[in-house]
Amino acid sequence: MEARQKKILGTVTRPPEPTELSKIMVAVDPKFGIRELRRLLEQYRRAYTPVVDLVAVALNENDIAKLEHHLDQQRKTLIKQGIKDVTTTVRRGYIVSESLLDYARQTGHDMIWMETHGRKGLAKWIIVRVTEEVLQYSPVPVLSLHPEREPVRKTYYHENLPI
Repeated sequence: MEARQKKILGTVTRPPEPTELSKIMVAVDPKFGIRELRRLLEQYRRAYTPVVDLVAVALNENDIAKLEHHLDQQRKTLIKQGIKDVTTTVRRGYIVSESLLDYARQTGHDMIWMETHGRKGLAKWIIVRVTEEVLQYSPVPVLSLHPEREPVRKTYYHENLPI
């Protein structure tokens, strides 16, 4: 039986240059995780040697310790996958998109990767707004990945991501 090739379903704001593929900021929302981005990073690390910075934004002081723990768990998982250079950063801010964009500008990341989710109600409004603002105002290319709800039918595709 012929193996099916997985493709990426998402949005890349502009095709990245080959020189822009080494330092990736992965925006992490602990409520949703980065399961699909981890799968994509697995493919990506075979073609490139990415430096991955997992970034989350704490809206209040009480969330910082939980976010640090969550990011550390994600970091360990990525290291097990073979991604050698993984750092974690918890930012403090009130506007998530602004905090992410400020951090990307300050640190010189080459790309921003983030998952978006089909949510309803207030969660949909908040997540869509963060994603839209990052896509619109980012100084670097952004990969916005929308994971499928049923893992068996996963098919990804985007011609601008060079893997």
